[in-house]
Amino acid sequence: MKTLRGIGFVVGVSAFQFFLTFMGMLMGGAGHGSSFFGEALLAPFSASGTQAPWGLAIWPIVGTLLVFRRFQSCRIAAAALLIVHYGGIVLLGVETDWYSVGRVWSSLFLMVLFLVVAYFGGQIFLWSLITRTKLTDLSRS
Repeated sequence: MKTLRGIGFVVGVSAFQFFLTFMGMLMGGAGHGSSFFGEALLAPFSASGTQAPWGLAIWPIVGTLLVFRRFQSCRIAAAALLIVHYGGIVLLGVETDWYSVGRVWSSLFLMVLFLVVAYFGGQIFLWSLITRTKLTDLSRS
């Protein structure tokens, strides 16, 4: 049962982030919008132009590290990976055409708002697992 819960957690974290990435890429609008939101979810690899598959690999890796969060080294590695991810978003922001992002913001406001709120909610959840002092075991039924 412990293995199935761990696999389910990794699949759940990955599926959530893949869904947000898909939504973000949809905002590219066949060249009429900006793919910033989708690329931000794949950072830091999207900042270097090597998007897939490395950008998509971040979320299963973070999920796997959090399944083994009872080990301090896994919590530290997950935190480091998320910090590198945020650094990639900053680098991507420097290279971004903000006029196109503004067009997406004005035309798809609710979709952008949903994406941003869902992303930050997911990040808060991941950091709560990393920083939690009392670890709950995934093997409990």
